[in-house]
Amino acid sequence: MSVENIGLLLIVAYLGWWLYSVINKKQKKEPNSEKIELISGKDGKIIKMIIPTNALMQQKKETLSEEDFLRGAKMTFHVVSNAFAKGRKKELKDFLAPKVYETFVKAIETREAKKNSVDFSLVCLSSAKVLKKAQDLKEVTVEFISEQINLLKNEKGEVIEGDPMTVATVEDVWTFKRKGHDNWIITATKSGVEHA
Repeated sequence: MSVENIGLLLIVAYLGWWLYSVINKKQKKEPNSEKIELISGKDGKIIKMIIPTNALMQQKKETLSEEDFLRGAKMTFHVVSNAFAKGRKKELKDFLAPKVYETFVKAIETREAKKNSVDFSLVCLSSAKVLKKAQDLKEVTVEFISEQINLLKNEKGEVIEGDPMTVATVEDVWTFKRKGHDNWIITATKSGVEHA
């Protein structure tokens, strides 16, 4: 089994464990609450995560539960980052607003036209915090700080950018917007400051 498949299995296992624990906790406190759904394609790749509104909001106070939201945002960061690095355009489509999707696709196609590839490793997601949220709770901006190894390789597999021995600290700011009742999409991304 390849390292990529093992990594994907670990992410899926973690997501499964997290969803199970959240659903159990919600069922104990709110017997009639909706379940968090993880939707995968025929090939087993994660294509969408739906977090019901009542899992993101305390119903009485109508305030966003940052802890629950950030759990979902972190997992989305993992999935989208990996999909972008691997050039999985179809997988990205369900997570991104049309303009953001076009930007990602253009970057992937430019890379592919040059016969380059990305070797991406998310070593650690150090932190994720809410920078801003709309009063109506329909838009949330999150800052992610992560430790990454990013290599750009040519068609021969030679590294043309990056260093396999260097872990960079990267700051990304993503804006999530509620689409419909309980689904969230990424409407803006700002790629970050990189520190060696």
